[in-house]
Amino acid sequence: MSVSFKVLKSSALILATNFFGRALGIIGTLICARILTPFDFGIIALMTICVHFFDAMANIGSQQYISQKGEITSEDINTAWTLDIASKTFFFATLLLLSPILGSFFEEPKLTQAVIFGSLIIPIQALKNPDLMRLTREIDYRLIFILNTTSKFISFAALLSFAVILKNYWAFILSSLIYSTSLTLGSYLISNFRPSFCFKNAKHQWHFSRWLFVRSFIGYIRSQIPSWYPRILIPPN
Repeated sequence: MSVSFKVLKSSALILATNFFGRALGIIGTLICARILTPFDFGIIALMTICVHFFDAMANIGSQQYISQKGEITSEDINTAWTLDIASKTFFFATLLLLSPILGSFFEEPKLTQAVIFGSLIIPIQALKNPDLMRLTREIDYRLIFILNTTSKFISFAALLSFAVILKNYWAFILSSLIYSTSLTLGSYLISNFRPSFCFKNAKHQWHFSRWLFVRSFIGYIRSQIPSWYPRILIPPN
């Protein structure tokens, strides 16, 4: 298979994955809008901003490092996986410690608990099989497409089920956790590679990744500033 055909095929799979995910997201939101209150959506919006901010902070560019390296070994992949886990564990712990402060800042006590459980997404996704980085490097998105679409469909079904049963913002939090868990578990089903902790060439990887870390931080701040206002949640009926 030529490189051009692989790129074209992979691009089509990426577009299909994004379309499928966005379609399910829109449908799920429209259905939940008939069940949940504006207060529930306010909690979810603030929780999402907080969690995604720390998740962006924890991104040290492991995928970019693996993709640009001339030749890679299992040690490179394991080191990237190890550094990713270390970074995301640190920011996950930081977010847990700050969750009461965030609840106080936004003047909503329920946000504290929502952030605590929502932040579990960060370490769960950090545990994904790092062989996904190799597949991305090799422009082989077939298995990644299957994994993403399956996980999103499971999450969509969970969202609707929890929305009907719970009728509150926990439907979104639990469905997000189910998505992250199914994505992580599924990554080990589509690949026989089994990672192990490794710090070989960690210094070299960090030297490459630290600039991406700064760029991710600044980029997220610029994209999310309009979403931070207004702070005040709509009170429940």
